[in-house]
Amino acid sequence: MPAQVRPQSCTSHIRVTLSIPCENRECVAIVEAIRPDNREAPDWLVIRERIGDDVVVVEIEAPVERVMSVRATLDEVMEYVYSLLRSIESLLEAAEGVDEKRSPS
Repeated sequence: MPAQVRPQSCTSHIRVTLSIPCENRECVAIVEAIRPDNREAPDWLVIRERIGDDVVVVEIEAPVERVMSVRATLDEVMEYVYSLLRSIESLLEAAEGVDEKRSPS
């Protein structure tokens, strides 16, 4: 009698890729802001980030049953990025204002 072969467990995954255009220093700040979430993520959730040419690419992957968790994670990442970029913009505007005050008229 031939040995029975058990089918391997196959779980479907969902992967979301977010590309964030940025300049070099902004890219580094974005990745550093996202990394703590990556380290604290549950085993079933994978968050990868990498810096490309003027872009940060964030991939979020999990079993398809966890699609709502993927969405929540994506929302969090986008909130971090939005807040960070607004802060950088405010700092740059403030620095420009200081430079204008120092410049002779």
